[in-house]
Amino acid sequence: MSNRILFLCFSFFILFLVGFLSAQESINNNVRYELIGEKQIAPIVNSWFLSASQQTALTPDQMLFLENSRVEIFPHPQQYLKTSFSKNGQFFAIQTLNPRETVEKIDRELMISIYSDLKKESYRLIRNVFYDHSFPSVTISGADGSLVLGENDSGELWFYDKNGTLIRQVVLFPDTEYDLEKVLDVDMCEDGSRIAVIAGKRGGSPAGSNAVNPSAEPHLFLFTGDGKELWRKALPDLNSNGVAISPDGRIIVANSYTISVEGKLIKRTLIFREDGNILNETDILFKQDRFSKDSKYLLLASNQELQMVDLTAGNVIWSQKISRKDGMIVDLDIADGGKQVAILLAVNEWADSQFVYRQPVITIYDNRGEEIQKLTFADEPSSRPAIRFTNQDKNFMVGLGNTLYLYQKK
Repeated sequence: MSNRILFLCFSFFILFLVGFLSAQESINNNVRYELIGEKQIAPIVNSWFLSASQQTALTPDQMLFLENSRVEIFPHPQQYLKTSFSKNGQFFAIQTLNPRETVEKIDRELMISIYSDLKKESYRLIRNVFYDHSFPSVTISGADGSLVLGENDSGELWFYDKNGTLIRQVVLFPDTEYDLEKVLDVDMCEDGSRIAVIAGKRGGSPAGSNAVNPSAEPHLFLFTGDGKELWRKALPDLNSNGVAISPDGRIIVANSYTISVEGKLIKRTLIFREDGNILNETDILFKQDRFSKDSKYLLLASNQELQMVDLTAGNVIWSQKISRKDGMIVDLDIADGGKQVAILLAVNEWADSQFVYRQPVITIYDNRGEEIQKLTFADEPSSRPAIRFTNQDKNFMVGLGNTLYLYQKK
């Protein structure tokens, strides 16, 4: 009898100890951030780009690079079209279009200038854009400034090295026709050695429609940095429009979905290993993603849902549903090792010929999906706000409207 009592006491002690350690882990992760500074930008800010090394505000006529107390100004060139950044902000591409505006059906000249910093243009590409073709997507390597151009309507890719030399042109589906409704999405790993691509053979249609072939026949591709195709995989549903690759290039995720004429939606995200085998899948149609720097965790988000994935086995370790009354997920970030997650929620509305975000709220979660802090801001309209952890997870930046907010862990 005494042995049994001793065993029960020992069991209760173990359960108490496990609970205590779990509580300690949650408490230790329950950090908070305090505001340590604000930087006001005088002109109207159209969008923010934030990375560990770069804080950039894009206005209608210039780019502003913020460094400590200094602001470097880069005026937009004539015929300015848009700016693209590498993920780490080490390189950016300025696109100009000549003529910028026209009502005539004429071919135009697209110039893409790649910069490693404000004062150094690495190279430039000049190409014709046919009047009935879409503009190419631009994906830049943060390692050396090499890039991939992708044209959805023709299903073509162009691979350029760090000097702007074309090293390979790829036609993904040689037997298919030109189609403006084709989907093509490109993502690149941190060192540029692996490039993931989603592309379809045609524009997709709802299941049960009168289309001759409603399936876009979407495929996932993996290429080397110089454009050699390693493999391609047909995806299971009628459509796909998103792909992402981990910083180390070993995990690729692609969304896949079918919508019927009755409005029924089948959706999933497939998680692939580098060899093309499926690791797992989850029931979200992601629109945004963020990998942890060590490639061990992945944050996926639709407008109203958030999922944290442990990439060891591809399992969802926690998820959050967002009520529509609280807004939609506008941006997100994940700290190293998945310790903290931040999401920016805002209400989307149409104003002055564009969509803007209002009533911004940032929620920070710990590694278990528990809310640890909520940050509210003045109702300043933003067309493209941004958030980012820096310095591991010790600092946190928020670009909203014409203000950059700087936070530090207490």
